[in-house]
Amino acid sequence: MPRIVDFGIAKAVGRMQQTQPGELKGKLAYMSPEQLRAEPVDRRTDTMRAACCSGRRFAGRRLFAGEV
Repeated sequence: MPRIVDFGIAKAVGRMQQTQPGELKGKLAYMSPEQLRAEPVDRRTDTMRAACCSGRRFAGRRLFAGEV
């Protein structure tokens, strides 16, 4: 018997929005230096975020001190 699974994609599509210039979205602990300085971001930003998440998962603690 087939099962239908909804991962909430339909809801997410309805909530898509553009970030306005000068507006920061996300958690500071996972932002790249370029993003914090409001410079253009590229794939290095994604690499930084992935490294922070992986480091936290493997080390069992935050990569950088401070509040998230």
